[in-house]
Amino acid sequence: MRTIEVRVPGDLQDQLFADLTRDVEWAGYLLCGLLRYDGREVLLARSWHAVPESHRVPGTGHGFSWHSDFDVQMLNDAQAAGLSCVILHYHGGKSPALGHTSDRNTADSLMPFLSREAPSRPHVFAVLGDRSASGIAYRDGQEIGALNSY
Repeated sequence: MRTIEVRVPGDLQDQLFADLTRDVEWAGYLLCGLLRYDGREVLLARSWHAVPESHRVPGTGHGFSWHSDFDVQMLNDAQAAGLSCVILHYHGGKSPALGHTSDRNTADSLMPFLSREAPSRPHVFAVLGDRSASGIAYRDGQEIGALNSY
């Protein structure tokens, strides 16, 4: 299993935290370039896209849900620019984890498709804490490892 690193510049991090730490659960996409060196893969965040309010689906009973139209838009943008997708939402705390069944179900249903459609690069589904993140990495439809965050 591989470990994927994600690096986010300060200006994107500020906006990301503002969007994800609302009074209600929220999510979004980081679109990232890929740097490979010394056997490592590092995703370098280029842009942040919070799920628009108009795409939110309330009342599903399992956290934050959104219309798949937004996923298609992000996939199209990633494909056009040769970028990777990192889907994030916020759990808070020092050591967040994908412990919720709905998190794992969402990752297992969305990420194989997304990573097959934008192949040859890693894509990540992750939860963000106050100082770290935890997630699952996929490539070409398969789970390949974990997010390395520090």
